Amino acid sequence: MNFDIYVKTLTDKSGLEIGGPSPLFQDKNILPIYPHIKSLDNCNFSAQTVWGSNLREGYNFKYDESKPCGYQYISDAVNLEPIEDSKYEFILSSHVLEHIANPIKAIKEWIRVLKDYGYLLMVVPHRDGTFDHKRPLTPLNHLIDDYNNSIGEDSLSHLDEILNLHDLSMDPPAGNYESFKRRSLENFNNRCLHHHVFDTSSILYLLNLLRLQICAVNPTPPCHIIVLGQKLPDGQTPENSKYLDVRAQWRRCGCFLTDLLKSVLLELVYLPQGFAEVEKFIRQILALAPLEEKTKANLLLYFTSIYYQQGKISEAEEELNKMALLKPSDKNLLVSIHYAMGSNYERHGRLNEAIEKFNCVINNESLSIHSVHGKKFKGGSHFHLGCIYKELGKKKDAKHHFKECLKIIQDHKKAREYLEVLDIES
Repeated sequence: MNFDIYVKTLTDKSGLEIGGPSPLFQDKNILPIYPHIKSLDNCNFSAQTVWGSNLREGYNFKYDESKPCGYQYISDAVNLEPIEDSKYEFILSSHVLEHIANPIKAIKEWIRVLKDYGYLLMVVPHRDGTFDHKRPLTPLNHLIDDYNNSIGEDSLSHLDEILNLHDLSMDPPAGNYESFKRRSLENFNNRCLHHHVFDTSSILYLLNLLRLQICAVNPTPPCHIIVLGQKLPDGQTPENSKYLDVRAQWRRCGCFLTDLLKSVLLELVYLPQGFAEVEKFIRQILALAPLEEKTKANLLLYFTSIYYQQGKISEAEEELNKMALLKPSDKNLLVSIHYAMGSNYERHGRLNEAIEKFNCVINNESLSIHSVHGKKFKGGSHFHLGCIYKELGKKKDAKHHFKECLKIIQDHKKAREYLEVLDIES
């Protein structure tokens, strides 16, 4: 991979790093930014962190042996109040965003201290390459809600999900479950938690939302999403279709299964080429790595959708039957399989089987309705059951499930709309 664009773009410029210094930016690493820039200040949330201790404000930030020290700020990443507007030509951030409870608030603050046409270079961990690989991706709407609700950095709203799904075998410093839980409960002081989970497209859509012009992106093993955005002056709108398009180049050169699986689905939904084009992507995925339970379930679901689209009902049902035989150890994956099967059964009129699968999701005691995963699948299952019972003329059962859906997903417009119609008919 060629990372020259990142180095060339920032050469001889003055910037600020959030949470530095970072080995990734040192000489002879994949992004050797430090030797080429003019100057660099730094911001850490506290004088004492897991990654550095005895920090103090002043010109003592050492990031490269050949450069004079930059200014060290002690300030939270979501509140750079000591720094005036439009001060810097670039911002650096490596494996920081995931530790922030309110990412949109943080990035808006970073943009504030950037000059017009200044650059934001972020490196964010990809879900597939970290101890978060069992967790669901964080939807963009969730990040927007966190911003609109002014979520603070003391938030532990994802704690249940993290404790249940964090792969401790990939995180030796966390210790055993009990020590990990103790550390997590003290997160405001140590900032070790990964609040949110990203893949490449979710980071790109986040930058687009915040009106940054995307200049480059590189999904990079073992776990990095490297992305460069540029701040535009007020009144200018970014043109990011090159990176958000279904056939964007980065999608076809991906090294992470989640990105490639999304590419398969996007090709399937939006492009007319049909199964041959999708199959080419699937061959790429199969060649990439041994097939995990999660990958196998997703591919079976995609094959099912393809066959249904082509009217090959018997082939589609064969794929559904293969899904039914999967017995994954990952309970959240099992929930996803039941939910997918229920949705497909409902779509094709097999309502009794759909009811059975959605009830499996609802009755799964390990799935908390307070987690992103739980809200999506338990709330969604109640909505689907409401629709099925509405179609069957069982208004009492339909109303019950629409109400349960709204308890979990308060802003579910369709559930509220259908419930109001049923109340009028009653």
